[in-house]
Amino acid sequence: MPALFYASKRPSRNVPRLVILVVALLCSLAVLGNGGFRLRSATPARKLAEEKPVKDPLSDEEAYRERILSPLGSGKSARRGRKEKRMLSKEQAWKMAPDGFLIITMANHPSLPFVLNWVYHLRKVAIESFAVGCLDVEIEEDLKERGINHFSMGMGDVFFRTFIKEAGSVRARELVRMLDMGLNVIFTDADVVFVRNPIPFWKEHWEADILASTDNLDGTDIPEKLDSARRRPPGNLGILFMKPTAKTYFKEWLRFLMSDLEIWDQLAFNMIKERDAEFIDDHPDLLVRTLNGTTLIGFLPATQFCPGHVFFTQDLPRRLRVPVYAVHTTYQKGEDPGKRQRFREALLWDDPPEYFDSPNGFMMFDLDLPKDLMENASPKFLDKIWLNDTHGHFALVNHQITQVRSALSIAHVLKRTLIMPQLWCGADNLHFPHPGVIMNMTSPFKCPMDHIFNPHALVPVLLPNDTHSPRPLIDIRESSFLRNRRLPDATFRSILQVNICPQENSECSDAGGIQEVDGKKILHLKGGLTDVKIQEALGEMTEHKILHFDSMLTAFGGYENEQAEKEFKEGTKKIMMQWCCVWTGIEPNRYGGEVMLDLYHDIIPHADSLGRVFNSTWEPILAN
Repeated sequence: MPALFYASKRPSRNVPRLVILVVALLCSLAVLGNGGFRLRSATPARKLAEEKPVKDPLSDEEAYRERILSPLGSGKSARRGRKEKRMLSKEQAWKMAPDGFLIITMANHPSLPFVLNWVYHLRKVAIESFAVGCLDVEIEEDLKERGINHFSMGMGDVFFRTFIKEAGSVRARELVRMLDMGLNVIFTDADVVFVRNPIPFWKEHWEADILASTDNLDGTDIPEKLDSARRRPPGNLGILFMKPTAKTYFKEWLRFLMSDLEIWDQLAFNMIKERDAEFIDDHPDLLVRTLNGTTLIGFLPATQFCPGHVFFTQDLPRRLRVPVYAVHTTYQKGEDPGKRQRFREALLWDDPPEYFDSPNGFMMFDLDLPKDLMENASPKFLDKIWLNDTHGHFALVNHQITQVRSALSIAHVLKRTLIMPQLWCGADNLHFPHPGVIMNMTSPFKCPMDHIFNPHALVPVLLPNDTHSPRPLIDIRESSFLRNRRLPDATFRSILQVNICPQENSECSDAGGIQEVDGKKILHLKGGLTDVKIQEALGEMTEHKILHFDSMLTAFGGYENEQAEKEFKEGTKKIMMQWCCVWTGIEPNRYGGEVMLDLYHDIIPHADSLGRVFNSTWEPILAN
């Protein structure tokens, strides 16, 4: 689900909590009518559309507002205690986009971190003709304070949480209004980042009325060339380019959505495209003409307007040496915390200065990747993957999990922030069954953190100045953290190398001594130390901003403090991710079985996060 579809986690600053609850309850049962509430019909919307034609929303503003907006701000009773919401006028729109090109997104307040990141990267590529469509009052107020172009979508947070599916109609409505104003519009989800100005690319393909991004998992290595429409790629509404000549198509899309509030807006968009698609064979871009020949549609290349898998997992643009224009965080795990972590790993997230500091400093370690585990990590077969084919992948993953668990334990003891290592996988982690790796990927490959660890438990999405949301037990930073140019130079100059000695090595002590070799400060520390001994040896060394361990294989000897161990287990019980998917051949999940990764896979006996007891060596077991 896109970042713009967050559910609000706290009530509006302007409305008491009790009022929020009461209004939400009433809105879930009724639609505001003339003089009161009327109950929704239990008849499905699709059937209603067949029995009674829907009044054209584009020719009757009042009918539209009653249907879509009246619960939030057009009726008198709905306006009580709320600010009057004004839709974007033509004059305002052209003031925002004097050259006729406007880039927009839509969002509610819980998605503010993504909106700010979206704005930051647009400004970084020298684009100022942008605006944010606001889905609640809180984000309007926040953006106004920050001086960011914005406009009301005519919705409020109560409405949005209660009737989330109607947000697609609101988006369609605003796009139609902007096209009617004569604007050339680029719409994106808030979880999109631009790394180049896309307008020069657009002008090279000006014949098309609409250019849409796709969910393709491959793409061309020819820069600036559209993906072929003949492949019938699934259009993704995360990035849409549209000229005023596309308004007939968008009006039809809006009519479709208004007649059936249950349908997914992206599905409706693609259904209209396929109604009477006519491919133009002699066109160099193989565009598709649709809607009775009124609209010409092209598809943005997946290697330059990248779905998440193409950019983050396949690393396809770099491999093909194709310049990227935009990245959309699709095909990722961990929902919105996972999206933010993916952007951070790619150095595409705008963090505040305090993110690059830690009260007690950071720690990191060199990941051990044995040659035999790397060589045997690939699945046996390439057509489909069965459970027995995954042993090599899980052997490699589990070896890394053990090391990360020790590192998290030491970070917990020292109250330091752990810089995660770059992880490796033998098999991909998708949302559907696959043959291990796809699209000519090599195996093993560098995989995102969310292939193994759950960002929900490690990387919560927090609003600016949010002091009440729960924090993780152990703070982490992404594997690319030290490559971020915002990291202060003083941090780089304050690294203590911690070399772990074998426990039988008499030259190493529990505390060791710091030596300086070639300008580097080095501490030799005996392996297998408990939490108490680790604290005694390293707890007072906060003058060193980074502790760099050369190994985690024998660095931690367990907890002596039972309360600290209990706290660690409680705080990390949800940090493992499910891996997906194997072919099972058994109904109803014959097309995919998930395996729950296990933080304590090497400890016998133990219970995993699903409560299953392992009394012998860990084996992959289907979680569903």
